[in-house]
Amino acid sequence: MVETNTTIFKSRVVVSTLPPLLFQKQIKVQPELPVEFYKISNQTHTWMGESIKVSFSYESRFWGKNNISGTIFSNVGPVSEMYDQSDSENKHYALTGFLNGAYHSL
Repeated sequence: MVETNTTIFKSRVVVSTLPPLLFQKQIKVQPELPVEFYKISNQTHTWMGESIKVSFSYESRFWGKNNISGTIFSNVGPVSEMYDQSDSENKHYALTGFLNGAYHSL
């Protein structure tokens, strides 16, 4: 049985796609899972776990002038990668990407 704040679901099997550490910290399981699960989840690095996504919106797609793509990659500085995330109707313009992982604790 899975119980949320508003609903109860009944099932023979429950599959979680949460990262193990997040599952361990946020989901209450009764009866408790084996101790080995908790040991492993504490030691399992979650891909993208330190990722910090950042977006900037603009009134125009200024980077499109002179055929500049809006894609950025850098090995130094706070922004490691960034992409043009403007909509296909050309009504909303944004650059979205990731900050350097060294900033995850900030």
